[in-house]
Amino acid sequence: VEDLGQGTITGNVPTTNSQGQVTTLAVNFKGLTNDGDGDTYTGTMTLHFSYYYSSGGGGRGGAGAGWRFICTGGTVKITYP
Repeated sequence: VEDLGQGTITGNVPTTNSQGQVTTLAVNFKGLTNDGDGDTYTGTMTLHFSYYYSSGGGGRGGAGAGWRFICTGGTVKITYP
């Protein structure tokens, strides 16, 4: 896959929980190879998120209370000739 050129995002598909928070995001992309043979590739990157409530940080510059999220993992699948 060393000849995969820069890709372009073609769309995304979010999955939300009952609170409307995005728990999974599938990002679709495509691109051309960079070795001059004119081949193309497509792919999907799937990210998983979890949420937690923080009461806020104290001290100087501390963040306010609210929902925070973290990316807990993901996968990338590329279809290439």
